[in-house]
Amino acid sequence: MAHRFTTVSVCPECAVELPADIVFADDGMVCMEKRCDAHGEFRALVEKDQAFYARLRGSTKGIYPGHFIDVTTRCNLNCPYCYYPCRESQDPSIERIVQEARCYPVPTYLTGGEPTLRKDLPDLLQRLQQHQGAAMPTNGIGLLDMDFLKAVLQRIGRYDDHIARIALSWHGALNEKVFRRVLENVRELNERISGPIFVLRELDELPSFLAIAKEYADCIDFARIHMATDIWDAQDHRQLFMSDILKYLAGHAKDHGVDFAWNADYSTYWMPARFGNVRLTLARWFTRHDIDLGYLPLNPTYRAKNGECTQLIYGFIINEAMQRGWIKGRRMDEQMAVKHG
Repeated sequence: MAHRFTTVSVCPECAVELPADIVFADDGMVCMEKRCDAHGEFRALVEKDQAFYARLRGSTKGIYPGHFIDVTTRCNLNCPYCYYPCRESQDPSIERIVQEARCYPVPTYLTGGEPTLRKDLPDLLQRLQQHQGAAMPTNGIGLLDMDFLKAVLQRIGRYDDHIARIALSWHGALNEKVFRRVLENVRELNERISGPIFVLRELDELPSFLAIAKEYADCIDFARIHMATDIWDAQDHRQLFMSDILKYLAGHAKDHGVDFAWNADYSTYWMPARFGNVRLTLARWFTRHDIDLGYLPLNPTYRAKNGECTQLIYGFIINEAMQRGWIKGRRMDEQMAVKHG
């Protein structure tokens, strides 16, 4: 018989907080069930492996510390799973970004649209050096210009003084040629970047990922597998879960005579691993359907458009709720916000 426990989630229609049950179903799946008085009942798949989920849910280790700041709403790609809900043209000023960064004693992650579309990006990075430094996810298109890449590398934050905090994102056919060209440029400059992000939609993309990670092992510190979670409209039948990736990698390693290990001290959505000589980090975001606020650690933080400083993914959901008119641009009250003191 299925058993369950209670946590806290949000209504996927209005974003109001409400109780939710995590259900270990008879078919072996882990599901979330919740009910909103205004919008009815909802059920979402949380994991496909009950033993794996039960083992890891109690972990207190989460994603990297940092504070994300939207530095632009513009982007030069249109990825179908992008979490960013709008494409306005106005960029915040350097002063406004630096002022927010001063409030958080952690590195600043430049996000929003595509950060390299800001022509003043080197100046912004320079200013942030005195405030814990900056890190930057990017699709890489702006880094094809070698002079611009050099300027960014000179000012971006560093790990261990020699690994640049640039998370170059691979989005398959959308930017694979760009991805490789930027890594060639990084190699030519005798530099290393921290963790290129491979955004995967299908398991059969993993062999290509592993091949690229090995090919450029000299200029990357580790590689990150990020399941292409659609935060707004995820459908259970086409989602990838952490257990899917781990089982696939374990089988692939066995078939090719390679050692594979993963760290059980982490969680079902963020985990270090190793495939042979390739260091990995695996990530899967929550969606508005399955977000578990009772399990979600605070890091990394993000200031949503309603003024609430909250966890990154919950902040994106708040923004989407505002964008759709569910929340009319005001600060949410106690029943509609996660408070962190």
